[in-house]
Amino acid sequence: TIRFFDGTSATLTASGDKLAAHVEGQTFHGSLAGDRLAWSDGDVWTRTPPPTQQKPKPKRPQAERQKPPPPRPPKVQGGAMTFKRALDCLGLPQEPTEEELRKAY
Repeated sequence: TIRFFDGTSATLTASGDKLAAHVEGQTFHGSLAGDRLAWSDGDVWTRTPPPTQQKPKPKRPQAERQKPPPPRPPKVQGGAMTFKRALDCLGLPQEPTEEELRKAY
């Protein structure tokens, strides 16, 4: 049985250099020639060498592996955020026009 990335699976049967894959009610036939497997639907699979074995990286102490906390949002001082204060924070002297918004976004 082969399991594909999308979750579907196929049952394979083999006879010599011929294969059949049964996928969701359909049967696809394949022919093996060297490192190539040519399927009846036009797909061609090629064999790739296994990845080289790499030495495992040394484990770091637990304290170093922890993710830093997410940045905190800036504190609003002096009360609730108002539309005017939001414009000031963004460095805008006044509410942008529709044309300015279209250019920016």
